[in-house]
Amino acid sequence: MKRYSGRRQRKQLLYGILWACLISLTLILSAILLDRARGEDSLPTMAPLIPKVDKTVLILGKDAVGSNTDVMLLCRLDGKGGKATVLQLPRDTVTAYDGRLVKLNSLYGRLLSACRKETKKNPEQKALTRLTALLSEHLGVAIDEYVLMDLKAFRETVDAIGGVPMEVPCDLDYDDPEQGLHIHLKKGNQVLDGAMAEQFIRYRAGYVRADLGRVDAQKLFLAAFIKRVQEGLTLPTILSVGETMLTHTVTSLGVEELPGVAATALSIPLSAIRMMTAPGEITSTGRYYVLNREGMQLLTVAYFKPTEAGFDPNRFFCGRDNDEILGLYGRPYEAKPLPDAEAITENGLSIAVRSQ
Repeated sequence: MKRYSGRRQRKQLLYGILWACLISLTLILSAILLDRARGEDSLPTMAPLIPKVDKTVLILGKDAVGSNTDVMLLCRLDGKGGKATVLQLPRDTVTAYDGRLVKLNSLYGRLLSACRKETKKNPEQKALTRLTALLSEHLGVAIDEYVLMDLKAFRETVDAIGGVPMEVPCDLDYDDPEQGLHIHLKKGNQVLDGAMAEQFIRYRAGYVRADLGRVDAQKLFLAAFIKRVQEGLTLPTILSVGETMLTHTVTSLGVEELPGVAATALSIPLSAIRMMTAPGEITSTGRYYVLNREGMQLLTVAYFKPTEAGFDPNRFFCGRDNDEILGLYGRPYEAKPLPDAEAITENGLSIAVRSQ
């Protein structure tokens, strides 16, 4: 587990990334020359050059104030199968933690506070390690790595790739001076820079389903982002994103693992990237999102590497005393078609918006 901080570590990681890129480029150029010598027209892909990986990575996006993780993604990269899955865990998902019901997005902050009391050395990594183990145990999924990114890293990454072309489905207007949050985007096709992209992924006020509307909007952005990266990745872009990752990201991934993860992610076509929200329902008060036990069992087995214990062996995602939560948790699951990233970029998603 590594937190990339300090000039020496930044240089080491940048050299590692540059080294991996140069070797990859050398192999690609050699293969192209060999193909031409043989009279072959097709260009080689990344597939035979860097070994593909099979990993499940927990990706967390930290909010601007405090330690809440308002974006939580469980991403499975299946290099051998040539496919990927992105599972969104809504921030309001209820959990039975430390004897009380709390929202999923608060767990990292609670663990971080405890770790800071225990030690001054790398409390972020310790908290993330504990959170990863906690979610792996209760989701019933083997989670290999974690990545924690703040909003500055998000903005700079979007800027580094030249912005993200996409269609904003409706006018977005919202102001919250206390958070310093000001969202003003117009409907229509446009290229979102880092600041605009942050506005888009944080907006929720005008959606009928509030945070679940935002979750669907984040699918729109994520699919467009993946498409942009796959179509426009260059060596300068890799180095620029690498510098951002060094400064504003805490991750368990080591330098030696980055080329395999990157090559795997870039090799998977949009049509093979399944995107889904963890199945569940909102409570009548609107306070909590309750996962559906049957649906989660089916999805984790079908799209991830399930653990032997399976999904939620100890009722972590429902507790034992709230009748409404228990009822929603145990409802029969109605399976629905799961969109892929290509379908989302081409057809969009229907997000109900409040009338102006």
